[in-house]
Amino acid sequence: MAVVTVMNQKGGVGKTTTTMNLAAALQERGWRVLAVDLDPQGSLTTCCGLTDPSVVAARPTIADALLTTVHGPFARRATAREAVVATPAGLDILPANQQLSMAETALHTVYGREYALRDTLAGIRGEYDLILIDSVPTLGLLAVNALAAAEGLIIPVQAEYLAVHGLAQLLDSVALVRERLNPGLKILGILLTMVDGRTRHGREIVAAVRETLTGRIPVFQVQIPVQIKLKDAARMGMSVLAFDPNGRASQAYRDLATEVIERLESTVPVASADRKSGVGDSGDSARERGEGVICLAARLAAGSQARTPGRESAAAGPGREPAGLPVPRRPAAWLADRMGDAAPLGTEERRENPPGGEGAESRGTGFGGPSGADSGTTDAGRGDSARNGSVLKRMGRVLSWPI
Repeated sequence: MAVVTVMNQKGGVGKTTTTMNLAAALQERGWRVLAVDLDPQGSLTTCCGLTDPSVVAARPTIADALLTTVHGPFARRATAREAVVATPAGLDILPANQQLSMAETALHTVYGREYALRDTLAGIRGEYDLILIDSVPTLGLLAVNALAAAEGLIIPVQAEYLAVHGLAQLLDSVALVRERLNPGLKILGILLTMVDGRTRHGREIVAAVRETLTGRIPVFQVQIPVQIKLKDAARMGMSVLAFDPNGRASQAYRDLATEVIERLESTVPVASADRKSGVGDSGDSARERGEGVICLAARLAAGSQARTPGRESAAAGPGREPAGLPVPRRPAAWLADRMGDAAPLGTEERRENPPGGEGAESRGTGFGGPSGADSGTTDAGRGDSARNGSVLKRMGRVLSWPI
């Protein structure tokens, strides 16, 4: 029996949707699956059809089970088995509500708080083939519990620019948990969600993730398309496989179930972006995987800058640095060493179609900035220091490195 956590500290990337529909896809194959809602917002509980807060509050929840395990100030004494609910969606779930926030606060005062969830689930592990944990969208104590209790990790990432930037911080936290709490934690893969293949932005993000992280961090071959029926199914309190059995999203989650089953047998450990793992991972491979995320973020940032000409001409407001400030020599060399020869997104296209040339009006930026034809300026007029400075500022925010 395996425990798999679905986690990303960024909200709105499809964690709850993935947890529910992956559980449903595995149940189609005859697996016994338990879904655990570890988010005080109770989104998974609601999506599974438990929409009345008074009904959820009237019976034991995951919060009661956690505090019972660690002998904390529980509202009602309950084991995990007693808290399991058979939902209208056909899934067994450990429900959650706002009481879980108070339980997290109470856990800070007890010993072994990082293992509260692991010990809570220990009594029912043998009753299920897989336990799927829908983690809270933070990197707090509940998230640490979700990682400490799991053997596998799925990271949903929305196919858009900002969602990719949180990967370095998340992977660093996962590496810390592996080093100090759960050496057996392995990454199953990064799952691209809300993929809109109709837009150039979506296609470029997908291509950049796959090309940059291949060989460093596993990426699922299947990608979840953006589809309104996923939202409709959640509103109806049922999985998309029941709501639209033959739809693209349903088939995508069936394919994901196939990949998850395969990867549970053969997984790749995740490593820190700037720290040697020390547990089942060499320093070189840890650095390789971490630098893959660094290179990806740098490439995306550089692509965004290349598609937004004329930014240095904007007036510098309060608290904003004027463009063109010199870049320190060491950070510039540091970034260049990690980016290698990877070309920023969009630079090849700009060489082939210079601003003002044929097709300039229909091209657009793809990242929300003005096109070259509209701005009246070109990349040729911008110094390397200004261009690198913008990239370094973005990378500093990603890696918490002051610039």
